[in-house]
Amino acid sequence: MSDIEELKKGPAIWNAYADANIKADLTWCPDLRGADLRGADLRGVYLRGADLRGAHLEGADLEGADLEGVEAGLIIPTFSLNQKARVAVAVRGECYNQSDFGNVCGTTGCLAFHIVKQADGGEVFAAWFRSIPFAAMLIWPEAAHLFYQTDPKPVIEFTEQFMPKDKA
Repeated sequence: MSDIEELKKGPAIWNAYADANIKADLTWCPDLRGADLRGADLRGVYLRGADLRGAHLEGADLEGADLEGVEAGLIIPTFSLNQKARVAVAVRGECYNQSDFGNVCGTTGCLAFHIVKQADGGEVFAAWFRSIPFAAMLIWPEAAHLFYQTDPKPVIEFTEQFMPKDKA
């Protein structure tokens, strides 16, 4: 059975398949180059070291997926503490409607656009994936659960830890 056929069965089946292959060969990594994974449920899926160059990932749910070392054809931008602080400030002062930016995710005050906007090379990265929320997940994975929030409260609570501290 091909990797893609296994992946279509869902996260639990895929993770069992990945685990078996890892045990058989420690150098194994998913070869998903050019795979059509649009809209796939990839929550919590093992994708460490996967070759996703040319893969179609629009609308894929990657919450909690292991994306370490993923080869996606572009270098994932680094996201510094200073940039996280800028995002934290921005989500408090720039509550805009995402539909103004091509209705990428359709939520108000979406954190994803702020993250992509603040990251080095983020816009290029998002354009390559054609998905601002997906690019944001790869740039700042620990915030992935916030990218489709319609309620700004969880976003504000999460980013509170990155707010610049007042110098007394």
